[in-house]
Order: sequence, then structure tokens, then C-alpha cells
Amino acid sequence: MRLKRLFYALRSALAARWIREQHALPPMEFAPLRTLLPAELQGVVDELLAQKAYSNEKTTAARPVALVEFLGAEYAAGQVARERLPIVRPAGLVEALDAVLREQVAWTL
Repeated sequence: MRLKRLFYALRSALAARWIREQHALPPMEFAPLRTLLPAELQGVVDELLAQKAYSNEKTTAARPVALVEFLGAEYAAGQVARERLPIVRPAGLVEALDAVLREQVAWTL
């Protein structure tokens, strides 16, 4: 499995968990998200990060069974939570985004 793909999946799973648990937008940085990993997976992720530091985008690694199981469980939890999470839209957001779009379109004309 490509390391890059594995880390995309891991970051997505942890971001989804962050949203479920914190009811807030997840951070962009991986380190705060990583705190949500079970302790038994920290060593696995340490090894993968060490490999990733010296690899290119096509570098592959053996699928860590425990991590793949974690990703599957997180996916399932996300699917269940998706139906229960409220959709929160700050007041005036649509209007603000429309104004930005109009400004950008006017700028390009």
C-alpha cells in the first residue's frame, strides 16, 4: 500500500473522529489529530512516519493489520455518526460567500 494513500486515509479517519468527539472543525496539523489514536497504534504510526520521511510519493509499505482494522472501524463509526451530526451553518455565511464570489468575478472582468 502506498504510504501517501495510507496517511490520507489515516488523517481523514482522525479528522472524522475529531468532528464526532469535539463537535468542531479538525486541525490541519497531523500532530493534534494523532492524539486520538489508540496507544497501541502509536508505534506503528511512528514507524510509518519514519519511512515516509525518506520516501517518495510512490513508496509502498506492508499493510499494518491493526491500523487497517482501525481505519475500517473508524469508517463504520463515521457512517453511523453522519446521520446524527447536526448541520451547523453560521448566520450570514451564504451571504458572505456570495459577496466573495461576486468580488472575485468582478475582479477578473
